[in-house]
Amino acid sequence: MAVALPYVDEHVVDIPAPREDVWAAVVGQWSTDGRDRPRLEVARILGCRPLHPSAGDLRLGSTLPGFRVSRFDAPAVLGLEGEHRFSRYALVITLESAGTGTRVAAETRAAFPGLAGRAYRALVIDSGLHVMAMRRLLGSLRRAALARAG
Repeated sequence: MAVALPYVDEHVVDIPAPREDVWAAVVGQWSTDGRDRPRLEVARILGCRPLHPSAGDLRLGSTLPGFRVSRFDAPAVLGLEGEHRFSRYALVITLESAGTGTRVAAETRAAFPGLAGRAYRALVIDSGLHVMAMRRLLGSLRRAALARAG
C-alpha cells in the first residue's frame, strides 16, 4: 500500500518451537489449497481485492482471497495487504527467536473510510470480533508449529 495505514493492534504469542517450524506453520496457514474456500466466500461478499489465490508456493506478490503478499522475508516476516469496499488493511506477522522457542507478533493496520467504513470498524474491530479472529489465528499457528516440531 502506498499510504501508511493507521495502527489497529498487535497480538503476540510465544511458541516453544524452533523458528523454522513456526515459519512453516505460518506459510501453511496462508497456503492456497482447499482451505481457501471459506476465505474466498467471505472475500467475495466483502468485494475484496485481490479476490483469487495465485498458483504455487507462497512468495512475494502471491495473492490469497483478500490479501496480497507484500513482504516475504523467510523465516522472519510475512506481510499481507488488501482492501475491500469498507477498508484498506495490512497484517504483518513477525517471528523472533526467544529462548528455546519463537515469539510471533501479528500487527494489524487498517483504514476505514467513510460512513460505511466506520460502521464496519464498529462491527469488526470495536465489537471484539477482530481480537477473537487474531487469537484463533495465533492459536492455530501454535498448534501447527508444535505438531511440526514433534
